[in-house]
Amino acid sequence: MKAVFALSLCASLTTHADSFSYPPLKQLADSLNTAWVQQGGVWWLSDQGEEGLKPPPCQKIVDDLVKTNMADSTTWKLERDIKGYKAGPHTFAEYKASCTEVAYVSKVKSFSEDVYSAIYSADLEMAKRCIDGYDEVIKLGVKPSELVPTRKVSLRGGGDAELGGTIEALRIKFCDPLYKKVADEQAKREAPYRAVLKGDKLDAALSGRFWMLPGKVDGANSPKLLAANNVWFYEMEPSSNSCANGKTIILYRWQFAPKTSKFLKATEKQYCGTPPASAYR
Repeated sequence: MKAVFALSLCASLTTHADSFSYPPLKQLADSLNTAWVQQGGVWWLSDQGEEGLKPPPCQKIVDDLVKTNMADSTTWKLERDIKGYKAGPHTFAEYKASCTEVAYVSKVKSFSEDVYSAIYSADLEMAKRCIDGYDEVIKLGVKPSELVPTRKVSLRGGGDAELGGTIEALRIKFCDPLYKKVADEQAKREAPYRAVLKGDKLDAALSGRFWMLPGKVDGANSPKLLAANNVWFYEMEPSSNSCANGKTIILYRWQFAPKTSKFLKATEKQYCGTPPASAYR
């Protein structure tokens, strides 16, 4: 009799778990409630609910539950509406489908962040990333017609821009013209250097360092002076400060071959304060 009662109780608990009260499924439901938000009339994702092009947080929960052989019919209550599902009991199968949708929309959001970064930075690398990001999510199966909720974003030079619409429209409106604009501006800045420098000297001149020349002469803004000199200098403050006055500065000296512009060697010397003009020789 006790054995029959125990088997009956076990069957009852199993049925109860499969029907409505399986706690691990609550974690998945909560994750989806955290992931989905309404923004500008579009179902969108919170920052806590996605990880760009990586699998979203809900996916690990799904994978762990699949390993337990959880039945697709197992249900748990959803506290709030999410994309495609109203608050109330839903099955594991429905939660898995929602997590798949989170992964899909994560890709859309990832591209929208590439657009924002390109608009804000007005940097050639980020503008190129904007274009590459679009191509990447399209290859991953995202439709060009997917919508990004409208929002205002600040521009680095002041003012703002309205970001929203289909991802295809965002690329056409922002990525392509921004890349051309920034590339043209960079080409214009580099033209004087490319006209008189070559090889390692050209690469060094375009590296972003503020170059000085013998006698502590400013060379960064003078391509012709850089071309005429084979010894260049730049200063840098190290992350660790070893000077008592707290003003550690490293002076780097680069030497180039006169005829080929080939980089030959670099030396460095530490100063506690601004290096004197006599150090630039």
